[in-house]
Amino acid sequence: RRYVPTMTNSRLLTVVIALLSLVLTSLGWAHQPRFYEGIGPFEVEDPTISKAYYMTIYNGEIHTFIIPALERTIPVQVLVLDDELGRSLEMFATATCNAEKKQLSRVDQPFYEPYSKIEHRYRVVDAIGPTDGPCVIEIEELAKRAGPYVFSVGDEERFGINDILGMVNLGRKLNAWKAGP
Repeated sequence: RRYVPTMTNSRLLTVVIALLSLVLTSLGWAHQPRFYEGIGPFEVEDPTISKAYYMTIYNGEIHTFIIPALERTIPVQVLVLDDELGRSLEMFATATCNAEKKQLSRVDQPFYEPYSKIEHRYRVVDAIGPTDGPCVIEIEELAKRAGPYVFSVGDEERFGINDILGMVNLGRKLNAWKAGP
């Protein structure tokens, strides 16, 4: 009789846990990806949980995000692709919180996102909160050019099973987003 190696249930469970740990560890440095079209307003649920809204802005649009009342300060950022089009985009954002409107800080800093393997440039980096009521974030491109950008919000990395299952199509969605208008 020929010996055929088999995996015991405990060994199989160990392999499955190890693979799941690798996936979850790689997600630990990523925002929950969201892909939307249009100008909004887009409701940001659980704003302390980090999310990346992959958007495309068209000539003269203003995109609006509504963030519910905050008990603490959270980061908000606008990023563009680090390519010729992205570097030409003049992204601008304001936050209206507690009846006060403020311009969010504009920057120009490269950033490599290891999970998606995408080269970005930060264009807006700031923080909002705490607030008594919702904040309205408005994002526009001042030169009226069209192009892809990312609005990221929050700093707590949490992924549910639906987020993990959604990673199956993430590469395809990112490629379509990067292709731009």
